[in-house]
Amino acid sequence: MKKETLDLWYKNNDVHDFLHVHDLSRESLIVDIGSYKGSWLHHMNKLYGCKCIGVEPVTDYFKESLKLEFNNKCEIHDFGLTVDSSDKVRMSFDEDASSMVKEIALKKSVVVNTVNAKEFFQRIQEPIDVLQINAEGLEYSIIPYMHENNLFAPVQFVQIQIHYISPDCQRSMYACIDLVEKSGFNTKFEYPFVWYGAERKK
Repeated sequence: MKKETLDLWYKNNDVHDFLHVHDLSRESLIVDIGSYKGSWLHHMNKLYGCKCIGVEPVTDYFKESLKLEFNNKCEIHDFGLTVDSSDKVRMSFDEDASSMVKEIALKKSVVVNTVNAKEFFQRIQEPIDVLQINAEGLEYSIIPYMHENNLFAPVQFVQIQIHYISPDCQRSMYACIDLVEKSGFNTKFEYPFVWYGAERKK
């Protein structure tokens, strides 16, 4: 993340307004790809009573999320998403970050379970009111794959943490944003390498 953009994000209080303020009810469904310890899912569930689905491949983080109490149906799965047929990958991780696409210096690595993204989204047989993607670099492959396979079709709002993983990733970031817009969305907010959000065109 770029410090100046991150400072502006927090100064404007957009971390709350953009990531948590949505038109949701108990019938709504939110999905979190990279749910970590479940804090966003839990907070949203307490605010709106909505249903939720989370995906977190790191076992320790997944187990922490299971300790949370929810007011409605909530599924949290202990796997990550891939764009191929592999069912296991090696992941590097730290206390507040994990990645299938880059090494995190001097930190631990584990083999985690994975599920193909198309298979995962096809299991969800209802509209997704808010899709959050915080996949520590995997967004650069997940977003093109979702666009190519029409996996954004049931999504009404998408919010993505786009990560700085290499010197040339700015071009990839804007390519991903372009694909989101081509999938039928209008950009609502854009803080480069912090958070990006887009809503379904009316």
